[in-house]
Amino acid sequence: MVDVTLAEGVVDLATEGYDIGLVLPFMLATDLAVTRMLQRLPLAIVAAPNYLESHVRPSHPVDLSDHVFVTVPPSVHKPIVTFRAEGAPLVVPLRYEITSNNAAFNREVVLAGLGMGLLPLALVEDDLREGRLVRLLGDHEILDTAAEAWLRGLVALAIGVLMWALRPVLTPFLLGALIAYMLQPGVEWLARRGLPRWIAALAMILCFAAMAALLVTLMFAVVQTEGPQLQAKIPALLATLNAWLRPKLAVFGLGVDLDLPHLRDLLAGPRYGGEGNSAIAIWQYLRTSGNAMLTVVGNVVLVPLVLFYLLYDRHQMFRRMESLVPRRWLAKTQAFW
Repeated sequence: MVDVTLAEGVVDLATEGYDIGLVLPFMLATDLAVTRMLQRLPLAIVAAPNYLESHVRPSHPVDLSDHVFVTVPPSVHKPIVTFRAEGAPLVVPLRYEITSNNAAFNREVVLAGLGMGLLPLALVEDDLREGRLVRLLGDHEILDTAAEAWLRGLVALAIGVLMWALRPVLTPFLLGALIAYMLQPGVEWLARRGLPRWIAALAMILCFAAMAALLVTLMFAVVQTEGPQLQAKIPALLATLNAWLRPKLAVFGLGVDLDLPHLRDLLAGPRYGGEGNSAIAIWQYLRTSGNAMLTVVGNVVLVPLVLFYLLYDRHQMFRRMESLVPRRWLAKTQAFW
């Protein structure tokens, strides 16, 4: 048996027990449904001739703010329309006095001259052909914001999955790009003062390496001097934490007790201080772990190379990348760079 339900409003397919639904994007009330786009419905801004006789015909999307629309209720879909104007999205809010969640009813109201309508083109094709309605701003593209949002989400998800899968390979390049972003102003400053760009890039890399080495040295020095003192205080801190935590957990029936002897033995091990200091422990780990050693060596070699290339050849590289950017997005891309 097939049970068909016709609805104009928002539908929760999951909780209402539907097996399948043929709906518009804004009609979905949940993200639990698996969706597939079947067809895009182009929209058109239309008005009746008698409406245009008493109102100024819009010539640009911003002129729509002077008109009244017949729209779906705000609870169903936000009363806005998004155009592509000069290569960028332009969101225009719609004023309305009559709303309905039925497109056929909205068409009848628009035919009566009570306002403009943003209606599916397939619904008003006969009216446009026979002159009962007039299409407005037909040379301005109306964006399908729901479809574009889905597309952007899928692209972002695909990029994220790809970057996660390739993280061992991409790590040196991403790290080099991040450091290059921080050092780029210094390279530009030196280049403006007549220093060859390759020397400026090399000088900034050496300065950064010296600062990083100094920071690492200071960190190891702090660990070596403060580590034993911290190690001596940790058992007392754990005992205090255990005494404070046990009665509070007992209220909820949880008899949790910190394993203080085990933690003391763990913290008293050679890798946390004393004779077997942290630097030696880290070096032994890297020496005995082949994958870790290869990763460190790869980063040490690749990051400076990527960094030097990005600092030295930045302008030419960006020009080559700009040739791949669509013209309508070029201005925003250049502003971001």
